[in-house]
Amino acid sequence: DEIMPKRYCLVLTNLCNLACDFCYQVRTKQKNFVDSEGWIKLIKDLPTGSRVTLTGGEPLVFKNFKDVFLETVKRHECNLICNGLLLSEEIIDLLLSQKNFKVLSISIDNRNNTIRKLANVNEKKWDEKWAHAEKMMKYFQKRKKELNHPKCVLDSKTVVLDENAKDL
Repeated sequence: DEIMPKRYCLVLTNLCNLACDFCYQVRTKQKNFVDSEGWIKLIKDLPTGSRVTLTGGEPLVFKNFKDVFLETVKRHECNLICNGLLLSEEIIDLLLSQKNFKVLSISIDNRNNTIRKLANVNEKKWDEKWAHAEKMMKYFQKRKKELNHPKCVLDSKTVVLDENAKDL
């Protein structure tokens, strides 16, 4: 009997809607990227009942993200780590419609995400986009209660940098 891990972290894409200078990801399309069919095949081969984290880059920029997500939650618990800027009510409702969805993690650097704002100086609508992300986090909490999905968690993943270490 083979021993297989029960936790998997799938980096769906290295691409991102941000250009943070502290990020380790190379944000250009790679020749050997895995498409949704490849990810779905891999997910089908994982041991049933595994915990799968979908991340990136920014997983919500991945073409056919929804298909990969829906395949994951068929047989596995699922977490999602994203930057929050691309969340929508539609995506949140999709996540919360699945009993195997467990954790939505939003990667931030401080309360107002000001380090990312400085790292993305070419983003002219940062405050508007971050306000949208905050709105989506509140929507997630509201819908979680309405849909009676109490075991699902909204989590923040903090990036610790020289600039924010004193705040943490």
